[in-house]
Amino acid sequence: MARTLALSGGERLRLSAHLVWLMTSQPSLTGLKKRLEPLDLRQRSAMADFIIGVAGADGQISPDEIRTLSKVYPMLGLAADDVYSHIHAMAAGTATVVEGNEPITVIPAQLSTGYAIPPRPGPTQTIQLDMTTVKTKLAESAQVAAILDDIFTDEDTINAPQSLQPSASAGKVPAAHSMLLSRLAERSEWSRTEFDAIAAECGLMPDGAIDMLNEVAFEHTGAPVIEGDDPIQVDAATAKELVT
Repeated sequence: MARTLALSGGERLRLSAHLVWLMTSQPSLTGLKKRLEPLDLRQRSAMADFIIGVAGADGQISPDEIRTLSKVYPMLGLAADDVYSHIHAMAAGTATVVEGNEPITVIPAQLSTGYAIPPRPGPTQTIQLDMTTVKTKLAESAQVAAILDDIFTDEDTINAPQSLQPSASAGKVPAAHSMLLSRLAERSEWSRTEFDAIAAECGLMPDGAIDMLNEVAFEHTGAPVIEGDDPIQVDAATAKELVT
C-alpha cells in the first residue's frame, strides 16, 4: 500500500503504526456502520473494492477473510454474496474461489528475476594537513617554551646560592632576550615584520619580549629600550647597556 499510494515517509510510518495497533488490539466492527452512513453509493462501492484489494494484497484471500468481508459488505449497503463476484472481478478472471478451508488465489505468485545492485562507493575521504598552519603552531609552541624556560631559569638563578651562579649571567636580561637585544642594537629602527622575524629566530614571542625588555630597561635606566609599534624604535645605547 505504501508504494502503491505513493505515501511520504511520515505517512508510511503512521500506516505501519496503525497496522501494529490493528494486529495487537484486534478492534471489533462495532461503530463501523455509523461511520459509513455519510458515504454515498459510489464511495461505498469504492470502499468495497479497496477492502477486497487489502484482503488480497498477499496474493490470497482466506476463508476467514471472506467471512469478515461478508460481515462488512452489508454495512456498506451491499449484499454479502457480492463478495465472491467482486473477488473474481478484481482477479480479472484469474482468481479461483476454493470452497471450504482452501485460500483464494488472487494473483499467481511469481519469482523475482533479479535484485538491485548497490551503487559503487565513492572515493575515501582523506585528511589534508595545512603544513603552513602546522609550522606556525610549532613556532608558537617553541616561543612559549622559550619564555617558560626563561621564567624558570630566572627563578632558579634567584634562589641559587651566589657562589653557584655562572659568570655568564652577568648580563641584565636572559640569554634569548640578550640575543634579541644585540640584534636590535644594530639599528635604531625596524619594521614590525623584521622585528617579529628576529624574535622568532630567538625563540621569543614579540609582544612578550618587548614587555620584558622594557621592564628591565626601566629598572636600570628609567626609560624604555623599545618604543613604537610599526616601525619599532630601539634605543641603541640602552640596549648595549642591558646586554653588558
